Amino acid sequence: MARAPRAKRHESVALGRLLESLDRVDEAERCYTAAAVKEGTPEQELDRMARADALHWLALHRRRLHRFQEAAEAWRALSEIPGVDADMRREALEALAIHHEHRVKDLETAKAFALEALRLAADAKRVEGVQHRLGRLAQKLGKGPRST
Repeated sequence: MARAPRAKRHESVALGRLLESLDRVDEAERCYTAAAVKEGTPEQELDRMARADALHWLALHRRRLHRFQEAAEAWRALSEIPGVDADMRREALEALAIHHEHRVKDLETAKAFALEALRLAADAKRVEGVQHRLGRLAQKLGKGPRST
């Protein structure tokens, strides 16, 4: 019985991906959302990776639909799951940095997310990408209103 919640989540994510490929986006989102719901029992909490996977696909789905605030909410929930895969957490943190830099215009928060993503970056390409973002943020943060 302990496997039922995990199987149910994985099936919901797989069905969501299939429905999204068929351009049935509303139904796909319902599947992702159902799989991403946090359950309260210890048995269900053991299934956090299936929940993380559901949140990942939900965030990507919402971003494709240009529902950026809702995507950010899913990325944030994903980033806060204890023990989540480091690559998945880094991706969520990078997405949050982008969201806060370009949409929310909160550069300090974007910088904090980028610094955390840098800490988790495992390869040179990822490190370089995050460092580039941090350089751009530093430049933007350095620019203030000009005094005459």
